Amino acid sequence: MLVIRCKNCGKQLEEHPSQLRCCQCSNLTSIRGGNISGMDLSLVEIVTTAKTNYQEQHVLKRQDLEFQEQRKKRKVKRLDFEIR
Repeated sequence: MLVIRCKNCGKQLEEHPSQLRCCQCSNLTSIRGGNISGMDLSLVEIVTTAKTNYQEQHVLKRQDLEFQEQRKKRKVKRLDFEIR
């Protein structure tokens, strides 16, 4: 989860995938998903960043991944038929 802070008013904003979160000061710092905006971005501070662990995203086991890689390397066998 991404958390930012507006240095102008000091309000912390947490990321949400679909809702726009913003402070009501003159800088109008806002965040939606991973997009950060504001009138002056030098007044925006990132407090924490989103951490994604690449190993946790894999659903398949190592053996399954090896099988898929071998399967990808297979050749297509063409059959010739005689048309009458």
